[in-house]
Amino acid sequence: MFQTVANKLGHGLFMIQNEKFLWVNKSFAEISGYEQDEILSMHYTEFI
Repeated sequence: MFQTVANKLGHGLFMIQNEKFLWVNKSFAEISGYEQDEILSMHYTEFI
């Protein structure tokens, strides 16, 4: 249920674990210009 609600928000949300993205919502992917799968393989510092 959390992911369903979070994916419908217009705000970019994400979770990080061990310096990698664990989960991102669709808005975060759209804002960043990357696909969700691409982001999940990236180190979080690539967005800083």
